[in-house]
Amino acid sequence: MTSSFGDPPNLDAVDLGLLDGVRELYEAIDPMPPDLVLLSCFAIDVEGPGFDVARLELEPVPAGTRGDERSRLITFDSPSGTIAVQIAVHADEHVRLDGWLTPPGEHRVELRASTGTMVAEVLPHGRFVFPRVPPGPVQIVVRLSGAGTIVTPAFVL
Repeated sequence: MTSSFGDPPNLDAVDLGLLDGVRELYEAIDPMPPDLVLLSCFAIDVEGPGFDVARLELEPVPAGTRGDERSRLITFDSPSGTIAVQIAVHADEHVRLDGWLTPPGEHRVELRASTGTMVAEVLPHGRFVFPRVPPGPVQIVVRLSGAGTIVTPAFVL
């Protein structure tokens, strides 16, 4: 066991064996989430000037509410606008995203996924649709018609 700082001082084979055991224990009881590296890449890729990072607005589900567990609504808010997205999972596990932008306008909406970037047409009242998205981490990028860009945090479908 070595680090980028060189060999640890004063550790013998027994110490290194114990540290390896601790590492293996934590890998077993608290493994790294499988999408962590991919989500980190999404987050790092949008850092820079000109981006308005939208904040996820958590909306609690009322107690006792019944409904389709394979559908959910997420809202992102930023100083430049709001993005509401309804996510519905199809029987074949592909996902449909129906979204609404406020304020509406002739904006460009992109959906970044691990398989590539998709673009949706935005209707005059702000509605957009991505009909077939593979499950996994995604990120919405809205290029505003006036100026500026809204970017959501990465989220998993």
